[in-house]
Parts: sequence; structure tokens; C-alpha cells
Amino acid sequence: MIASTVSVFLRTNPFDKRGKNYSNSAAITLSYPTHNTINIVNAALTLTRKIFQKNCKYKKAGVLLSGFCKEGDMPKDLFTYTKYDSSKLMMIIDKINCRYGDDTVQMASECQLGKWKQKRKNCTPSYTTQVNKVLLV
Repeated sequence: MIASTVSVFLRTNPFDKRGKNYSNSAAITLSYPTHNTINIVNAALTLTRKIFQKNCKYKKAGVLLSGFCKEGDMPKDLFTYTKYDSSKLMMIIDKINCRYGDDTVQMASECQLGKWKQKRKNCTPSYTTQVNKVLLV
């Protein structure tokens, strides 16, 4: 599946009366639908730079993809399709990450440096999306 729209949202805690209350979102329709992580990350960063405000204590942020279609269903034209075709690159990155572990190859912008780490304790279990994590009874 490939996506044609990237959306980004940011918000502070609406119940925190001590800080600045801020919420915003932005979206962009890509010039050509893609599953290329590099193009999606670049679009998300561009949108984030537009709506980000300094000195806000953000509680929630996210990137949403929409406008999905099958890769073969998109009309191809002589000039743009080859420019945006990155199937082989994405397939190689997926194979490397599958073989050596998630995040073996990742975008530089998603590298987590320093003390900050994402809190993973409240993540939804992935037994509905990963066969090797299905509960056995």
C-alpha cells in the first residue's frame, strides 16, 4: 500500500493551567503516492516545522498517513513514476531490519540520542498484527 497524504498534529495538555495551551495540525498531499520512508519523513518534518512552537510542553504528537491505494493501481506516466519509484530501496531496508532487528537502518532524524527514550510500557500489544506474538492457549 502507498499513501498520498501526510498529516502531523501537536498538542499540549489541555488540562494544564500552568503552561501555554496549544494545539495544531497540518497536512500535505504528496505529488505522487509513495511508501518511501524518506519522502514521508521529509514531508512530516516540513509540516512539523510549520506548526511547532517553542516553549510549549507537548503532551501528544503524531504523524498520520492517508489516501491509501495499492501500488499497482496508480497510473504511471513517462516522467514522474521513475523519479518516485523507490520500491527496491525500501525492500532492501525492510530486509536488513527484518534480519538484524528493527531500527538497524533508520533515518538520521529518528535516531534517539541522549537520555530521552520513548515510553513503551503502555503500548498496545502487537499480537493482532504480528503472527509470532499471537497468544497461545
